[in-house]
Amino acid sequence: IICYSLSIPYAFGQSGWIACFFGFIFACLSTYFNAHLLGEICIHRPDLNTYPDIAEAAYGVNAARFTNALQWIGFYLLSIYNLVLLGEYMSMMFSSLCQDVWIPIMAAFLVIFLQIPSFEELSWLAMVFFFIVLLSLVMIVEESVVGRYCDVTYNELTLYTVVNGFTAFSFSFGGSGMFPEVISEMKTKSDFIGFNGSL
Repeated sequence: IICYSLSIPYAFGQSGWIACFFGFIFACLSTYFNAHLLGEICIHRPDLNTYPDIAEAAYGVNAARFTNALQWIGFYLLSIYNLVLLGEYMSMMFSSLCQDVWIPIMAAFLVIFLQIPSFEELSWLAMVFFFIVLLSLVMIVEESVVGRYCDVTYNELTLYTVVNGFTAFSFSFGGSGMFPEVISEMKTKSDFIGFNGSL
């Protein structure tokens, strides 16, 4: 799962404790059951390797085209977001260059990864991303214990801020878009659903 864990405190700040508590539970459960459903489909129908394949098997060719278009739009918007974010981080670390200079530099660097044909060739990156997520969680706990942001105040709750918070949750749990492709490259597809229903 692509879990941008540092956006979760922002979501709580935008939507409030009560709404975000239920939003968090809903996001966790929907991601979990979505993963199980996709796992069951891909295990029992090994020929279905992508969301468009699953949509076509269930609803026909037009559903596959629509799903394919939505998936590409999602990938495009996520790529733009990540490039802007990388440019912002790089300009903060290396202030000699501005964000608008770093964005094309990072885009040119990341184009290399587009040439890699499958996730198997990227498996060595798994530990890198594991430590990045672990570091993010450590930062959240450390900032909570130290109380560095105790003086941060948020605007009063409105429908707009609540929607902002729920959008952050949707983004944080957005990795399920890759589940069918990940399952298709597993040597033993049934391993996707582990012991006692774990993933």
